This record gives sequence, structure tokens and C-alpha cells, in this order.
Amino acid sequence: MWLEGNVLYYVDPPHPCLESVEVMMRRSRELTRGLRRWFMVIDLGQVERRVSPRTLAAIIKHAATLEAELIAVHSVQAPRLLAAAVRMVVRALSGRAALCADEAEARRAVQLLSGGARGTD
Repeated sequence: MWLEGNVLYYVDPPHPCLESVEVMMRRSRELTRGLRRWFMVIDLGQVERRVSPRTLAAIIKHAATLEAELIAVHSVQAPRLLAAAVRMVVRALSGRAALCADEAEARRAVQLLSGGARGTD
């Protein structure tokens, strides 16, 4: 996970679990502390298996508490079952999340919403 300007980038691990969700949430709060507006790009390209219903519920619960204006999720190689789970998360975040085809589309979505801003305002 890293921060570029006001965009937080996260690459999901090959085997997401409750612990990885907790670590991601804690780290995202640390990195975005002090930012009024920030956006998040999540790469699911390394995820190798279906996410358990319990982990999926935790992801939805925790992602809903993130203060990101937009969470852009992308994965070119995600298994179909994972893609279905991701669609559920995107729907649950109603309007604050976007499912993108690839990283370039995710970056464009963030730039469009942020007005191209890259600073910490």
C-alpha cells in the first residue's frame, strides 16, 4: 500500500482473509491522516481464490467506513467468482465505488472525480 498525492494504492494479497482486511484498514487510516479529500485504487489482480463470505462481509463493513471519495477497484485476471463478489462490494458502497476494467481506467475515474488534483488539500 502506498500514497501518491491524494490517491491511495492497494494491491490485494493472493489469499485475502480477515487479518489482511484489518491490516489494510489500519494502514489506510495511517497514510490518509490529515487529507481532506482522498481516493483509493485497489488492484485485485493477484487474488487467486474465491473470497469467503465472512471475509467479504468484513470487506464491505470496513470499506463502508473508509472516507475515500471514490474507491476504484480493478482486476484484469480475477476469477469469475471473485468478480461477482467485487460487484457486491461495489453495489454496497453505492456511488462511492467503481468497478474498472484495468488500472488505467481506475486512474482515469479517480482523475475525473478529483479534477486531476494530486495535492493534499
